[in-house]
Amino acid sequence: MPQTSVDSSLAHERGWWRDETFLHDLNDRYRDRPGHAALIGRRSTLTSTESVSYEDLTVRTAQVRKLLLDRGIRTGDAVAVQIGNRWEMAAFAFATLSIGAVLCPVPPESDIEELLHRLRVVRAILLLTDRRATDTRSIRLGAPTVREALVVGDSSESDAVTVDSLLPAPTDSRRAHEELVDAAAHLYSDAACLMLFTSGTTGPSKAVVHSHNSLYAAVRSYVDNFGLDRTTVVAVTTPVVHYSGLVQGILTTTLVGGTTVIQDSRDAEQFLPLIEATGTTVMYGPPQTLLSLAATQRVLRCDVSSLDRVIVGSAPVVEALTAEIDEVFGARTSSLWGMSEFGPAVLTPGDAPPSLPAISNGNAIAGVEIRIVGQARHAAHHPVGRLEVRGASRALGYFGQQDQFDAAVDSDGWFDTGDVARDLGDDGIRVLGRAADVIWIGENIVPTVEIEASIQLLDGVDEASVIPSLASRGEKTSLCAVLARSDTRTPDTDLSVDAVRARLIADGFPDWCLPSRVEVVDHLPKTSTGKIRKRRLRDEFAITSRTSETVDR
Repeated sequence: MPQTSVDSSLAHERGWWRDETFLHDLNDRYRDRPGHAALIGRRSTLTSTESVSYEDLTVRTAQVRKLLLDRGIRTGDAVAVQIGNRWEMAAFAFATLSIGAVLCPVPPESDIEELLHRLRVVRAILLLTDRRATDTRSIRLGAPTVREALVVGDSSESDAVTVDSLLPAPTDSRRAHEELVDAAAHLYSDAACLMLFTSGTTGPSKAVVHSHNSLYAAVRSYVDNFGLDRTTVVAVTTPVVHYSGLVQGILTTTLVGGTTVIQDSRDAEQFLPLIEATGTTVMYGPPQTLLSLAATQRVLRCDVSSLDRVIVGSAPVVEALTAEIDEVFGARTSSLWGMSEFGPAVLTPGDAPPSLPAISNGNAIAGVEIRIVGQARHAAHHPVGRLEVRGASRALGYFGQQDQFDAAVDSDGWFDTGDVARDLGDDGIRVLGRAADVIWIGENIVPTVEIEASIQLLDGVDEASVIPSLASRGEKTSLCAVLARSDTRTPDTDLSVDAVRARLIADGFPDWCLPSRVEVVDHLPKTSTGKIRKRRLRDEFAITSRTSETVDR
């Protein structure tokens, strides 16, 4: 599989790539701070947290490595892991990497069809899952390359064998460390090690292949930008099977010698005491999760004074969110934009003015370049166009679909992200959404993701999606806001058109950005990676004979 267009010697000279792998990092942590907590996790089924030291993680990694080898896993084989936010993910990841095999995370909420699709695409040899009711026979029939499915846990309601029943007895930690040091000596930093699936909003999800170095390039800049070190305690609110949870969480903290904090549920009332107990310094999450935590913190008033920075991904930051984070947590807000093919490619500087994240996703990380092409003028007089990226953190390609990946890359190495962005000059860029979802009102491109982020601040709104609306076919385009109800809404929650428009006006949006129609639903259709299926919303709501009304469904 081809490497990125970056010159290898230059990448090594600049420190974007290295000869070591992430297994080397774990070995280093065993040597320099074996007793330090690598991960602290809370499971909803337990009454206490689990703290796993780097020594513990080394021993468990060696155990899982032996299990994988015994099951016939070899260099280049794909190992799929479908697991919630459990600390075992770290051991599965490092053990897979130690063999030179390729880790393929799968969201635990994926239905059987999506699971089978992913297993078939990556040609997985083994599946590790925390699903109790796993039908291994159906999996083997639907994904012929899978030899076996093992269930994570002490017991199972299925015919699957459990991981714990197969693990060899723990060996002395020094012996385990020696085994992993020997394994690391046979690894290559430019070899494939991870396959992450795209969101699938514009077609079937694709398996993005990363090497140790393409991941390291993004992680190294992420670390430098935010000043992460061995005192860092990162609370990750996203799944550990996503880039943000696995790479920005587990692999990053192992690199610097810090600690990752995770929880297997979205229960804010439990997560905030966990932040307090662990002395969390950095928290990562999407806006709605952070708003939920802030609302709960106003009630619980946990001691979160250790929290220094909140990093917002998955959606743009609005001023109201930065104000809430500052007031409730006393922390600074940073924004990032990334994608499966590059990881976090754009960040607001760690020392940026507090107001910057509310208008910008930031600038390109070290080792990455960005440009906006085919620019059109925007009402705010900032050029808007298609976002292209190139650099050291670019993935190797799409497994089994390399032609599609290559088609997105020009002869100079520029990758067409499929996103539209606004050029803010020295202040960076603001990503406005997928080019396929662009809405034009007159000569203006509607900043849908910013409008959605603002609407989501309304009480009673869990999520929002903005789509074009036509009173009838052929008529002038206006906007429709589709809102998903929040579980925390009160009976008198106002989700009318007037309420939505008032919210947007308060945030400074011009008249042409105001929806003329609102639809309220229980939930928005999603892909398996949590991205909203806008095409489905357009099919259902784009054309109607009704305008300027709220329809509660």
